[in-house]
Amino acid sequence: MSASSAQRAVTLASSASASPPSASKPASVAPAPAVIVFGLDDTGKAHASAFDASEVALAEKAAGIMGMSIVPITTDAERALAAKVPKGRLFASGRGFVPFVKAALYAELQALAAHHGVAASQPALATPLTSSGGATPPSTSSETNMSNPASQSVAGTGNAIESLQPTHWADIRIGAIVLAAIAPKHCEWFECEVVGTDKADGFTLRYCDWPKEPTFVRQRHELSLMHPSREVEPPAEADVATA
Repeated sequence: MSASSAQRAVTLASSASASPPSASKPASVAPAPAVIVFGLDDTGKAHASAFDASEVALAEKAAGIMGMSIVPITTDAERALAAKVPKGRLFASGRGFVPFVKAALYAELQALAAHHGVAASQPALATPLTSSGGATPPSTSSETNMSNPASQSVAGTGNAIESLQPTHWADIRIGAIVLAAIAPKHCEWFECEVVGTDKADGFTLRYCDWPKEPTFVRQRHELSLMHPSREVEPPAEADVATA
């Protein structure tokens, strides 16, 4: 065998034994929005969230509790509009996080609702939706507002809360209002009250706007502080069902 033939044989053998390039994995596609929940809070600020087909039942429940409207998404043009609407978050209890939206986008949603024959409803909320993007569930005839002892003993009035507000992470203590993110992606931050501490530098928190939701723990380095100019409001009080 000549030198050139031998070299060619080695090249072919190397090519045959080489592993084929791995096929790139197709990018995951987010579920298409199926409905939009939207409405005004009792201060007149607009809120809206888009939800996919798997969330329709909970979205309908949340819209009913919060006194908001829900409109279906059926066409490509409507899906393009829904793409402008922020993604919401729902709980089995019926509560939901519904972020603020701009007035121009809200006007488009009103036009969409009118096209589908859906009336834009005005919510009757116990307390306003907050800038953290959440919605406080309204009081119903079967519920009455009861004072939250923990909130009274720790927070009290707005001035008392402000006196507890930390200016540094080392100053975080019970009664302070801080920002904490939702697991697992930690990309949505909400106002939370510190209700407990532990020796491992952890803090037990509760949502300021959802007192019935379970408390959770975050480490000091997982918290964010409120801006000094933020006027902190007392956390929402838990509702207790009555006969």
